[in-house]
Amino acid sequence: MDPTEAIVFEHDYPTAETTAAPYDELDYQRAVQAYIWAVPLVNLVAWTRAIERAGVSLSEPSLLVFDQPVAAKQVLLTANAEVVYGMTMVDLSQTGPLVVDAPAGVLGAVVDAWQRAIGDVGLTGAARYLVLGPGHPDKAPDG
Repeated sequence: MDPTEAIVFEHDYPTAETTAAPYDELDYQRAVQAYIWAVPLVNLVAWTRAIERAGVSLSEPSLLVFDQPVAAKQVLLTANAEVVYGMTMVDLSQTGPLVVDAPAGVLGAVVDAWQRAIGDVGLTGAARYLVLGPGHPDKAPDG
């Protein structure tokens, strides 16, 4: 039923179609939200598969660096053609804590599987970062 149509009553009660309309709309809205929320995870799975095919291991981190700026045919969300990208994927359940040494001039980010920002890399010049997985039992060392 089109939500702009009038509510129909029979014998002072809404019809079955009228009663079903809001539930149909809720189903539709929930499906749209599920799709929107799934995009980051689906993107992560696709990138993880692609990066593994390029030789990057999730258990032995290494950096994949593009040898030139991205082109339109390369599907990378929000990429621009002026930047040479480098990336890696890490499964902290396999690697344990990870130390990232970022040289000066490198700008990047650490994000989780839902592409939520964990932290920025390189904004303060050369730096060392310790990345601990969720629920990591050890306390982070000083420094």
